[in-house]
Amino acid sequence: MKGLTEKSFTDRTWANYEQGKSHIPDRELVLMALVVGASPEEIREAGRANAAAILRQETEQRHSLSMSRASRRTAQRLEKAIDQINALSLPDEQRKALVDLLLEKVDTLLDQHSRQVDILQPPRGS
Repeated sequence: MKGLTEKSFTDRTWANYEQGKSHIPDRELVLMALVVGASPEEIREAGRANAAAILRQETEQRHSLSMSRASRRTAQRLEKAIDQINALSLPDEQRKALVDLLLEKVDTLLDQHSRQVDILQPPRGS
């Protein structure tokens, strides 16, 4: 959602919202949800379907932007590495084996990262 964070609100306004002194507009509720890490499902369950839809759109857009930057950079680096391998004066079979090994290493690294993240997650239900 373009412009979602262009206009902020004060900590006093936040406190008034928390204390129930005034209704929280959808935009402000979405901003608050982003700060505290509330999910669109939690916002929807609180009876704020429109704010939940805005939050979902915002989180998807943020994820998409970060993934596209990472994907482009990673793809460019991977292509460069494969080009370097293909430029070697080796038989096709050896170049293919080197490319396969490179891709296997990338997969292994991502698997290790996923496992580390799993280890760092707090146990569910606690």
